[in-house]
Amino acid sequence: MCNVIPLENMAAIFKHGNSELRNLARVASLENLVAYFDARTAEWSEPIISMESFTVGIFYDLAQSFKGAAAFDLLGIAASMRTEHVPDKKYMRYVDLLAELAENADSTNMPRPLQRIWNDLIVRVEKIDAESIGLETLRKHYGSAG
Repeated sequence: MCNVIPLENMAAIFKHGNSELRNLARVASLENLVAYFDARTAEWSEPIISMESFTVGIFYDLAQSFKGAAAFDLLGIAASMRTEHVPDKKYMRYVDLLAELAENADSTNMPRPLQRIWNDLIVRVEKIDAESIGLETLRKHYGSAG
């Protein structure tokens, strides 16, 4: 059984990224998304956090805050992030971020910015970790497009 954690309790779990998430919720911009991503990945380098009574993904609060069209739009913004100089481990968290947003977008249509980076994303991830859960999630979500 999975414990569902109320969104208001996330600040107690995540020390970094909370104010950045509030800014992102007010204005969904590349600048605010990068600030959130950088803050969260500075605190957590692994995709999930396991505590005594629960396990939660590092972007859980983002996933709970953006659904449907808002998640689809933010996915397009996320795919526009400059990542060519991002270290591999952080890049894998970027792929996890894309996967979270794709699952919440309620659409199997791939945003144009994600289409533009798709092949490069696959090549880089397969060089880093051929068994990436984030990439597998994206591939399943987009079917033959991925």
